[in-house]
Amino acid sequence: MEQTEAIVTASTAENANSLKRKSDDIGWEYGKLVDPNNKDRIMCNFWKNVSTGGINRFKKHIAQVGGGVSKCKSCPNEAKLACLKWLEGTEKKKHDKVVRELGLRSDVNVSSGGQQEEDLTCAGS
Repeated sequence: MEQTEAIVTASTAENANSLKRKSDDIGWEYGKLVDPNNKDRIMCNFWKNVSTGGINRFKKHIAQVGGGVSKCKSCPNEAKLACLKWLEGTEKKKHDKVVRELGLRSDVNVSSGGQQEEDLTCAGS
């Protein structure tokens, strides 16, 4: 009987560990995976709501922002502010990347010079 209980306890612990993500994303502090095979289904620790859009959408649920996302009615203000700060940081990184890429693209000058085309010869002819 004790051996059966040990197996059940080990199985339960293994299942709980498979629902935890090894990520430093703040969203995982406030939710856990519902199904280890589907990384987009996350259950809220506060409201027991299951979000189906991945961790970014789940953070919007906690931060109570964004359209088409159910707002968490039970999360503490600390969690809301932490997720909001994380989301704002992500948006800033995306914006900075776009600005940097536009700057790089504006530095590249691609022109079709008529003289250069005349100097080209076809190899092998």
